[in-house]
Amino acid sequence: MRRKIQLRNRRGAIVPLVAICLVALLGMVALAIDIGMVAVAKTQAQNAADSAAMVGTRTFNQQAGYNLSNVPKTAITAAQANKIFNAAITTDPNAITNPSADIYTSGQVTIECGGYYYVYDDNNAAAEGFQIKIPNKISTEPYTAVRATINSTSPIFFGSVFGAKPFNVKATAVAAHRPRDVIIIMDLSGSMRFQSLPGINVNSGTASPSSSSRARNKSMNPDPDYPRFGPYSDTTGAALWGNSSYSTGAEWCDPSNISYTTISGPPIAADFMSSGSTLAFTRGAASFSTTPGGDDYPKYGGSYVVTAAGFLNNATDETTLRNFLKNGMGTSFNGYTEGPSYWGKTFFVWPPDPRGSDLNANTTSNHANNGAKDWRQRFFFKQNTATNTLYWLDHNNILFNPSGAPMTNTSTTTPIMRDPDTSVSVTERGASVSYRLRINYAAILTWLKQTPVHFPTQLNSGRIKYYDAIPDGSDTGLNSRWWSGSGLTNDEKFWKAYIDFMLGYVANGSSYSATNGSNVPNTALIGNGDFWKWGSTAIKVSQRPDCNHHGLINKSGGYSSGATTIVVDNVKTTGGTTTTPTVGNFVRINYGSTIYKVTAVSTSSGNSTLTLDTGLAVSCADNDIVQFYTAVPRYMDHADNPYRPRHQFWFGPLSFIDWLGNYNTPQFWWPGNVHEAQAWACKVGISSAIDDIKNNHPNDYVGMTFFSSPKTSAGGSGQHNQAVVPLGRDYQKLKDSLWFPPTTVVGSVSYITPYDSDMANVPRANGGTCPGMGFMIAYNLFSSSVSNLRNYAQPSGTYRGYAGGLGRKGAERLIIFETDGAPNTGGFATIQGTGSNSYYKIRMKYPTNVSDSSNEFPSGGTYADNDVYNVVKQICAMTTDTTPGYSTTRKKAKVYSLGYGSFFDPTNSSAGQTDALDFLQTVQYYGNVATSTSGASFPDWQRIYGDTTTRQNRMRDAFTKIMQAGVQVSLLE
Repeated sequence: MRRKIQLRNRRGAIVPLVAICLVALLGMVALAIDIGMVAVAKTQAQNAADSAAMVGTRTFNQQAGYNLSNVPKTAITAAQANKIFNAAITTDPNAITNPSADIYTSGQVTIECGGYYYVYDDNNAAAEGFQIKIPNKISTEPYTAVRATINSTSPIFFGSVFGAKPFNVKATAVAAHRPRDVIIIMDLSGSMRFQSLPGINVNSGTASPSSSSRARNKSMNPDPDYPRFGPYSDTTGAALWGNSSYSTGAEWCDPSNISYTTISGPPIAADFMSSGSTLAFTRGAASFSTTPGGDDYPKYGGSYVVTAAGFLNNATDETTLRNFLKNGMGTSFNGYTEGPSYWGKTFFVWPPDPRGSDLNANTTSNHANNGAKDWRQRFFFKQNTATNTLYWLDHNNILFNPSGAPMTNTSTTTPIMRDPDTSVSVTERGASVSYRLRINYAAILTWLKQTPVHFPTQLNSGRIKYYDAIPDGSDTGLNSRWWSGSGLTNDEKFWKAYIDFMLGYVANGSSYSATNGSNVPNTALIGNGDFWKWGSTAIKVSQRPDCNHHGLINKSGGYSSGATTIVVDNVKTTGGTTTTPTVGNFVRINYGSTIYKVTAVSTSSGNSTLTLDTGLAVSCADNDIVQFYTAVPRYMDHADNPYRPRHQFWFGPLSFIDWLGNYNTPQFWWPGNVHEAQAWACKVGISSAIDDIKNNHPNDYVGMTFFSSPKTSAGGSGQHNQAVVPLGRDYQKLKDSLWFPPTTVVGSVSYITPYDSDMANVPRANGGTCPGMGFMIAYNLFSSSVSNLRNYAQPSGTYRGYAGGLGRKGAERLIIFETDGAPNTGGFATIQGTGSNSYYKIRMKYPTNVSDSSNEFPSGGTYADNDVYNVVKQICAMTTDTTPGYSTTRKKAKVYSLGYGSFFDPTNSSAGQTDALDFLQTVQYYGNVATSTSGASFPDWQRIYGDTTTRQNRMRDAFTKIMQAGVQVSLLE
C-alpha cells in the first residue's frame, strides 16, 4: 500500500551557504586587493629605484674623484622623494653607511657604484661588447653606472584579519651613461688663418689671399703704429695700414692680428718665447712711428729728400762734395733706423751715406764689419765673375734691376732686386767688367746682434725650437759656406733663409732666385706688397760713374798707411791713351772709399810722383790700381732713385713672423698654439667642449681629425691624412693635439725643429677645403675591425686605433663637423673589405712618416658636393646593409654641422654663404639630423660668429647642445 508522506517546508536554508561562500569570496577579493597593493608598491618602489639610479649616474663626472662622494647622497635624495602608498621611504641622505667599497646604504635604500664598459678582444672580435661591473669598477675606467635597490614593505588592508604580515617589496634598477662614439672633424684649411695675414691680393674687390701668382697689394694690418717718416710719410703710396675686410667669395679676410689685437684675437707677435715663459719679442715705442730710433731718413731744409742730389741741393762745388764724401749724412750716424711696434730695424736708407770702406773685401776677417757707413758697401759684395775677386758693392745696378718694376696685381714684372745668379756688366777704367751680386751674411748677422737687438738668442713656441743661437758673423768661413748652401747647421739654414727672404730671394743650394715658380717677384709677396715709387722724381738705377784715367802703384813693397807721396806708372785714359796726372786731379786707391787730391806732380821715366793732400787711409801694394778723376768723384750717380721697400729690408718680429708663415711663398712654419685667426678661437671653443664632454659624458669615446688638402701620393704635398687622436677618453691628448706637433703629443719627443718631418703635421691652417677626407677618416674610426684597422698603424703599441678599428659595437655614432667656408678640394677613395671589416683605403701604416710609400692615399680630382654626401650616407647607412654603415633601427648615426667664422655671420649674407649653408644643411639631412636640405633652415645656434669671445662661447654652447640631445642616461635593468 502506498503511504503518503508530507514534506516540511525549510525556507532560508541557502543563507548559511551563501554566507560561507561570501566569506571565502570576500577573502579572495581582499587577497586580490592586497596582491594588487603589493604590485602597486612594487611599481612605486621600482620608480624610486629608477629615479635613484638615474640621478646617481648623472652625478658622476670625470673630474678628480669622479664626484663619487656626492653620488650616494643625490641618489638617496632622489629615492626619498618617492613614496610607497603615501608612506615615505625610510632613508636619510645625511646618514649613509659604507659597508664595503662602492656600496652605500641608508635605511631602505642601497646604492652601488660601478661601470658599464666596453671590453676589447683583439684575438676574438666576436667576444667584444659592453659589460656591467657593479659594485666596484675597473681601475682604468671611470664610474659610469649605478645600481639602486629599494627594500620596503607593502601595507595590507585585509590580510591582517587572517594574521598575515606586510609583504616585503624589493626593487632594483641599473642606470648607465649611454655610450656614444663621437668624432670631431675640424677644418684646418688655409682660410682658417685669413684673419692673420699682413697683406693680401685684392683684384676688383675680390680677395685672393693664398695665391702665389698674384702680388700682395692690400695691407691687412690695422696696427696704429707704423712708419710715417722718410718715404713712409707718403702714407697713401706706402699703404702700410689697413682695416678693411674682403671676401674671396667663399671665405672672409678680416683685419689681421699679426701685431695688434683685433676682433680676431691678440697679436701673434706675442706668442713666441725666448725661454720658458719669457716673451721673445718686445713692442717698439709708438713715437718711432714719426721719429724713428737711430737714423732718420736724410733731409734738406727740414724736408725729406729723394736723391743724393736733393740732399746736396744739387751742389757741384768741390768743397761741398768733398765734405759730403768725408762726413756723409752727419756725425750722429748709427747705421740703423728703428721702427715702431714690431717693425724692428732696417739698414736701408736713401740716399745711402757715402762713406764706404778702404779694407780689402777678400780678407774674410773684414766681412763682419768693414766700417762702412754706406749700407751697400757694408752688406753686399760685387764679385768678379772671371776671377771671383770680391769688392764692396758700389754699383746700384748690380743690386737693383734698372728695368725692374713693382708687381701690383696679376701682371708679372722684372724683379726690382737683381738676381744674385745674374752676371752684370759695368764699365770700370774704360773696360767692361762682369760682376755678380753677393750678400754679406756675416755683416748682416753682426748688425742684427748689435744694439738695438730685436731677436732673442734662442726662439721657441708650441713645442717647436726654431733656433738655438743666431750664427756668429765673425766666423770667417761663414760667407763662403752660406754662398755654397752646403754644410750648414739647422740654425745657419734657418737664418740664411730669413735673410734671403727679407732681400727678396729664395735659395736652393748655391742658386738664388728673385722670383717664384709663377715668375712673381718674391718681394711682391712680403708684407703688404712690392716696392713702390716715392714722389714724382723719375726712377733711375745706374752704375757708379767711371774714372777719367788710371794707373798702377809702382813701389816694391807698396806704401804704408799715412804715406802722402806715391809713385804711379802706366797712367792711361779710359780709352787706353797714355797720359800724365795733373795737379787738381782726385785719386782713389783700388776700390776704396777715401778720395785724395793731387797737390803736386813730378814725372820722370814714365813714372809720376804724386803728392796727396792727406795721408793714405790704408796701406797699398805694388801694382794696386790708382783711379784718377778730373772732378770730385761721385760715390754713385746723385740722381739715382730706386723704388722704395715697404716691409722688405726691415728685420724684426713683424717680417720674421710673415716669413715663418707666408701663405704665398709658401712657407708654413707657424706653431699650432699661436693666435692664428680664425683657427685659434675655434680650437679654444673645441677645447672647452672637450672639457664639457669629459665632465658630463664619461661613457662617450671621442676621436678627432682635421682636414684641408690631403696628400694624394707619397711624394705629393698636403696634410691631415690621418686621425690626430683615435677613439677613446684621452682628453688631454685631444686638447694637446689642437696645439702641438703630433710626435710631441703621442711620442716621447719634447720638441721638434723646422727641419723635422713632423713640422708638416703641426696643427696649423693650410691648404684647401676637403671635408670628404675628414668623413672617410671618421668612417674608419667608427669601425671595430681588428684585422684591417685597429693594429694597422705602426708601431701598434703607440698608434693602435689611429687607422681606425676602436669603434664600440652597440654605441651610438655621432659626428660634429666644423668648417669655415665652402668646400673646394676633392679627395676620393673606395671602400675595401666586407661587412664589419669594411674601410676606406686611406690608411696610414706609418703615421710618423706620411710620405712612406707603404701608406695609402686618396686620389685627387674635381670637387663635388655629392662626393661628400655619399660618404655621409655611407656612415649613416644601416649596419645590416651590404656595405654597412653605423645606424641601427634604434640608434641612428648622426652628423651635426657647424658653420664657423665671419663667412657665416648673418650680416655677411651672400650667394656664397647661401651655397655653404645649403651644403651644411644637406650634410645634416643625410646625417639624420635635419628634415630638409635648405640652408634657410640651418639653425643660428650652429653658426659660430662674432668676436673671439662670442665665437668661443657659441662653439662651446653648440657642442653642449649637441651632446645633450637625445638620451644621455639609460636604464639597463
